[in-house]
Amino acid sequence: MPLRIEVFARLIRNICFTAVTFSCACLAQAELAQPARIAIIVDDIGNNLPLGRRAVQLPGAITYAVLPHTPLATRLANEALLGNAAKEIVVHMPM
Repeated sequence: MPLRIEVFARLIRNICFTAVTFSCACLAQAELAQPARIAIIVDDIGNNLPLGRRAVQLPGAITYAVLPHTPLATRLANEALLGNAAKEIVVHMPM
């Protein structure tokens, strides 16, 4: 390849690389329409009353996955639902 064409090709490559890099940087700094969110699920509630109660008393928006056929499932689910901070409960259905 003649030297002029090689230099021109390198220049075009550098311009494209710079444009793509700049575009990615702009997108990375763009404001999100909504703030990021995270879901916290405490799994396997229903077998241990002291640990279950400690879990149910955790602050914040936490979801509890209750094992349906455990000895304390109903009791801990009710404590979570009817407690001061009314938590979300889902059924953990083993397959």
